[in-house]
Amino acid sequence: MFSEAFLHGLPKAELHVHIEGTVTPRQRWDLAKRNSIELPFSTFEELVAAHEYAAESPGEVLRRFLELYYANHVVFKTEQDYRDVMYEHLRRCAEGNIRYAEIYFGAQAHLALGVPLPVLMGGLRAGIEEGERDFGVAAGLILSINRGHSAESGFETVRSMVPYQDIVVGIGMGGLEPGNPPEKHKDAFAFARAEGWHVTCHCDVDQEDAVKHMWQCLDVLKVDRIDHGINALDDAALIDALNTRDIYLTPCPTWWPGSNDPYRLARIRQMYDAGLNITLNSDDPGMMTSGMLHELLPRVTRECAFTHEEIGHLMANAFKGAWLPDAQRAGYLRQLEAHLAADRTASS
Repeated sequence: MFSEAFLHGLPKAELHVHIEGTVTPRQRWDLAKRNSIELPFSTFEELVAAHEYAAESPGEVLRRFLELYYANHVVFKTEQDYRDVMYEHLRRCAEGNIRYAEIYFGAQAHLALGVPLPVLMGGLRAGIEEGERDFGVAAGLILSINRGHSAESGFETVRSMVPYQDIVVGIGMGGLEPGNPPEKHKDAFAFARAEGWHVTCHCDVDQEDAVKHMWQCLDVLKVDRIDHGINALDDAALIDALNTRDIYLTPCPTWWPGSNDPYRLARIRQMYDAGLNITLNSDDPGMMTSGMLHELLPRVTRECAFTHEEIGHLMANAFKGAWLPDAQRAGYLRQLEAHLAADRTASS
């Protein structure tokens, strides 16, 4: 049995969330009005209804989700837009005692819509700096290159981030996976590692060639983390390799509008029991009914039968797997251990 107070007070870190996916239907509607952008909906209620759908296959779920996800990019126009969305997300993090977040952003899509790079990065920087000042939540950015774009586009986008290494802590990759194996962007990842960046890559749930792609992440991209990574359970040798190489994984026990069934929970419990370095993450909290990390955590704890100590272990994984200076990481881990020690004392 878990305590809501324990979960709320638990110091948290999140390593897998997309800033564009934090945009709620209300934010999308309001940003479109502010920027005089015509959406393909007559009313706000129609916009909300577009976020409720079902699909028969995991690949189709991902495709339809990405259509909605990329539609969120269209409402960003000004530095203030990026600042406001980041600032609001960090405010919500503070409500749930999320102390640190590493947040994906998809530069290629914004640049393709005509947003200048300084506008994009200036707005994100302002949101991060003001969010930490006002809410005490620290954040770093992860560039997400789109695996469906050309290798040249990915490489050039990574290279464009060199002036922003103070806020961009890592390089990752997302997008439609069929026909776009991780090795397609090996040169961009080699450049990123040479520049001193940490690297990660999406291997979403039950996608085509999921296990093969995870091996490419390890052996070709030489990642530090794998995002999602639930299909590691399909290959015992892969589990051994992930454990031996101390790779962190960022599964997302989320659920969709129109559904109240977080279908990944049994496998996330299996990943934990297999000794994998997993963390818990919200992915796209503005677009999913599971919401923020602190909002989904009670149900995940209950349905996975995680004890307080096991949840503490999962949060320790998040801080250990984060791309933080050692002193900052150690400080967060001390806060986490103090919370766990107080819970042990109260329970004895």
